[in-house]
Amino acid sequence: MINGKPFRSYSPFVGDEELFRGAVRSFLDREVDARVAEYEDGSLPIRHLWKVGASEGIIGVRVPEQFGGQGAPAIFNIVVSYELGRSIGYATVGTSICTDNATNLLLVGGSDAAKAELLPRILDGQIQAMGFTEPDAGTNSSNLRTSARRDGDEWVINGNKCFISMGDQADIIYVVTRTDGDADRAGRFTLFAVDAPTDGLQRRKLDALGLPVHGLGELFFDDVRVPAHRMIGPLGGGLKMLSGMMAIDRVQTPARALGQAELALDLVIEYAKIRRVHEGRPLIEFQNTKMKLAEMATQIRAAQTLLTEALDKMRNGVLTNTDSAICKVFLTDVSARVVDESVQLFGANGLAGENVMSRIYASNRQFRILAGTSELLKISIASRL
Repeated sequence: MINGKPFRSYSPFVGDEELFRGAVRSFLDREVDARVAEYEDGSLPIRHLWKVGASEGIIGVRVPEQFGGQGAPAIFNIVVSYELGRSIGYATVGTSICTDNATNLLLVGGSDAAKAELLPRILDGQIQAMGFTEPDAGTNSSNLRTSARRDGDEWVINGNKCFISMGDQADIIYVVTRTDGDADRAGRFTLFAVDAPTDGLQRRKLDALGLPVHGLGELFFDDVRVPAHRMIGPLGGGLKMLSGMMAIDRVQTPARALGQAELALDLVIEYAKIRRVHEGRPLIEFQNTKMKLAEMATQIRAAQTLLTEALDKMRNGVLTNTDSAICKVFLTDVSARVVDESVQLFGANGLAGENVMSRIYASNRQFRILAGTSELLKISIASRL
């Protein structure tokens, strides 16, 4: 139970998705939960997850069969994310392998030449990152300043990206650039797949709350040259490309948050059974504990229902950006409340650094910020009312 196997039998996945979930769970039990100490002391690099994950068909699951992959739908990325959230080790390794979701960009908008170059590398376990956020531009794209100009058969990129998941270690970085200042706002931006390392690219790791191993990356582009065939999608089509990926990411991220909430509830139930308090009675026998656990279970059930609905819409090709925004806002809020209440019930033990609950609490905070802040997503939802 403790090792990523919640009491509840809920699964939002069906058919081959559920079979794949079993393989993912086995992989995470073995390569994440069982090896947390090795990641924490640095004896095992996060790159190991990508290499082993690729060899076992967890990474690059969407790569078409003609390139040696499985050609699975986007939901398979969500399977990985959900099960990672259910893992004790997630509080150590962070989002890490979930940036494989960026493969979707290459599949949808990559040239034949780019696919031939990059898809085999993904299947070999090379790390991907999505380079969007800048110091003065987050979810709102209007302030993006990183630029690309055409120079013969190449594009030349200059600018700065920050807070990029796996950005300091990635081998392939999808970079959103400003390419036409005279176009309408949406048409100003173009996406490129950039090799890393490469001439003119400097990067560094940013230590981040709740991401002790993989952190975030800051990237500096100084006349970085990219072959023209590495443009992903059409000129000026960067935001449209990104919008399609973010709709998936805004289901993937809350799925991971829900998995972590389920794990937190399991952990606190176990703790409440063995923790002796007033007159030697177990914590779980007290009415306040029962009320709190019931509230948490109710919130999780509602979140599970919303995730199931979102996945049904995804399977049927009718998931909208508003649907995914609603899913992310609600599920990440529920996860935050459940994890916070779990720490409260753990008491001082929940604050101890060696207790996984303290690490779960820290890692949970990212969910309401990454892949679109809750505030901006609420504005987007309201605009559709």
